[in-house]
Amino acid sequence: MPKDYSDLLQNIILGGQDGLVHALGLSIGMAGATSSRELVLVAGVAAMLSESISMGAVAYTTARTAAKFDKKSRLDAEFSQKDASLLLAAGKRAGISEKKLSLVGGLLAKNGSEGHAQPLKRAALVWFSTMFGSFIPLSPYLLTGVERALPISLLLAFATLLVTGIFRAKETGEKWVLSGLEMVLAGGLATAAGYAIGSLLNVAV
Repeated sequence: MPKDYSDLLQNIILGGQDGLVHALGLSIGMAGATSSRELVLVAGVAAMLSESISMGAVAYTTARTAAKFDKKSRLDAEFSQKDASLLLAAGKRAGISEKKLSLVGGLLAKNGSEGHAQPLKRAALVWFSTMFGSFIPLSPYLLTGVERALPISLLLAFATLLVTGIFRAKETGEKWVLSGLEMVLAGGLATAAGYAIGSLLNVAV
């Protein structure tokens, strides 16, 4: 898998899964505490906005750090290339075959070949993915009341997680069953925790 595509897929899954699971857990918790879909939506939208901004900021700072490390590695590689040139010249004088020298030179040339991370692009991608993921479990509450929206929200969320897991498996070579179940399990744990907290709040009120 090309590195650029791998990074793209990783960021989409990171933001999308985080947003979906976070919004799902919160909406389930709110649905357990209130029958007002307006309250569920207000809490869900607030969480969607704050979580997407937070995830975007984390992605940006992480990418910035990676870019700085990458820059340092490439600078180090430039110095090492000078040593490599001297080494190859010495090997040539020693009578080492051109084929072997070419092989060694090719391996050395790979140092520092990775490109810079793109902080703004990565942050925007994670931000959008988090927003989109958050919208999925919240969307049914725009159309109907809590009692009907709740099972639809669960179905949409877990179907999305399952499909995402299967797609990830296709791209990474994992077993699709395990990958899909892993994604669903993560969402299920967050949902159970959110509902339990919402139930406790309902009892407290």
